[in-house]
Amino acid sequence: MPDTPDTKTTTPDTHFADPEPSTPGGEPVETAGPAKARWRHWIRRVAVPVAGVDAAGVRRNLARLLDGVGGMIVSYDALPGEVDPEPVLINRGHDSWALTRTPPSGELTVNVVTAGLERHRFGFRQPVAGAPAVPDREVGAILVPGLAFDRRGVRLGHGAGYYDRLLARFTGRIPLIGVGPTTMIVPRLPREDHDIPLTHLVTEAGVEVLGVGTGDGTG
Repeated sequence: MPDTPDTKTTTPDTHFADPEPSTPGGEPVETAGPAKARWRHWIRRVAVPVAGVDAAGVRRNLARLLDGVGGMIVSYDALPGEVDPEPVLINRGHDSWALTRTPPSGELTVNVVTAGLERHRFGFRQPVAGAPAVPDREVGAILVPGLAFDRRGVRLGHGAGYYDRLLARFTGRIPLIGVGPTTMIVPRLPREDHDIPLTHLVTEAGVEVLGVGTGDGTG
């Protein structure tokens, strides 16, 4: 196992060691930003290929959780290395879920998938321009991908900040659900003030309700 970005030791009982907020040499970091960059670099080197994880088990547990959720489910189009939730969503019906759309500038929008999809230059599919938007009040839960998660609800994304701004509109109101295998869960990630904590983690091992609350009684 390669060293974590913040420690020189690992333990046999966990996939990742428990890092402290320091550089590999033990020097304190001034902000979480540089620490996140080191984490991204390290995780991309040691990530377990999605073909090597129980993606079907993740989807079974996701389906179980979503059975109790009403409203529109906002999802993501899975990139290589991410668990694809689409089979679960298709079983719910195409009119019951939506995808985010990344505009040339500004914040993510949430749009229906029934108007058609197009390929973004980064490789994922998104609703076509002009697809009807989903009002915030109709959103029942948001599925969130990531490079890594911790059990405080902190998520490590790719660094663009799109999801942080989207989740800020819904925090405290609906379930914000991290989706991925247990190999993506680390003991502690660096957190910045703008990071919005997730309310649930769904892995092949089950559903974890995190201690941040959703505003609807589910957490």
